[in-house]
Amino acid sequence: MFVEIFFKLLIGHAVADFWAQSENMRRAKGWINDVRSDGLKVWPYVLTAHCLILGGAVWVITSSFELALAEFALHWLIDYGKCSGWYRIHVDQGLHIFCKIIWAALA
Repeated sequence: MFVEIFFKLLIGHAVADFWAQSENMRRAKGWINDVRSDGLKVWPYVLTAHCLILGGAVWVITSSFELALAEFALHWLIDYGKCSGWYRIHVDQGLHIFCKIIWAALA
């Protein structure tokens, strides 16, 4: 059962983190230390929306609101770290996959 849930979570992650994330969304959430030309900082909204999609995928797959909330919060923090330049995509994706292992074990 663990392997099946983990595989579903990986598929959900691939869909939400890559396919469903537009180029505009990727750029906007990466503007953490930048301001748009009109003076607005939109990254908090874009990053939050992105993480809500990922939390929703976990909720649909595991039927657990608690795991969905944990995914939302941790994905937000992990992506904030990547967008802040603290680490790059390999660490980012490794942390996301580690979370999926935990969710699958808890589900």
